[in-house]
Amino acid sequence: MFDPKTYAIDSAKFVEAFKPFTPEAFKASLERFPSFDATLATQKKAADALMRDAQAAADAWAKLVSNQVAIAEEALNGTFKAAAAPKAAKARA
Repeated sequence: MFDPKTYAIDSAKFVEAFKPFTPEAFKASLERFPSFDATLATQKKAADALMRDAQAAADAWAKLVSNQVAIAEEALNGTFKAAAAPKAAKARA
């Protein structure tokens, strides 16, 4: 089963720390790991940066698509006007 010589963790103390599982007790047990809060803060910063960059990319993509649609509409409108101009000239003649 568990060999205390192999692992430096006292399993009885570890299990005892997590027995009364409440949010307060869990937070108190995590205070034994000082780097835990720093790790969470680092992960939160990384996730926030990822979300910010993803939002910026989505905004840039939306602007690009909007510009492409405007260019296509302008080109089509010009094409239709140019195609209609000879017909209008023939109709007046």
